[in-house]
Amino acid sequence: MLSHRAALSCGAAVAVLCAGSQAVAQTQAFNVPAQPAVSGIPEFARQARVQIIAPARDLEGVRTRAVVGEMDARAALRRLLEGTPLRIATDTGQLITLRSANAGAAAGGTGVVTGAVLDPATGEYLRNATVLVVAAVGA
Repeated sequence: MLSHRAALSCGAAVAVLCAGSQAVAQTQAFNVPAQPAVSGIPEFARQARVQIIAPARDLEGVRTRAVVGEMDARAALRRLLEGTPLRIATDTGQLITLRSANAGAAAGGTGVVTGAVLDPATGEYLRNATVLVVAAVGA
């Protein structure tokens, strides 16, 4: 049987997840200038309070559009990526992965993912985070 403390912790986690997904659907103010994707995408993720993962090779030489004004985070992301080879590969609500439409034959290899995972809600790094990389079928 669950203790009261465990039950309360579960309830708090569910409430936070629900609140997080509602925040993504709300209109937000964005001010991301046009710039190289390697800096524009992290800035957009910070302002949208979402995690965005993209292979570094897909960002090389890519420039994103400016996104300025009030809009839904997904509409803002589509605007940011407009005119680039970058596409949304997966979107779980708080975690978005991008892939280049030009990746073609380069997909499916092996590699190493390094770095830190930042919680966009608190601005703090997550300890012992696990990153799962899933190959998209047909990509």
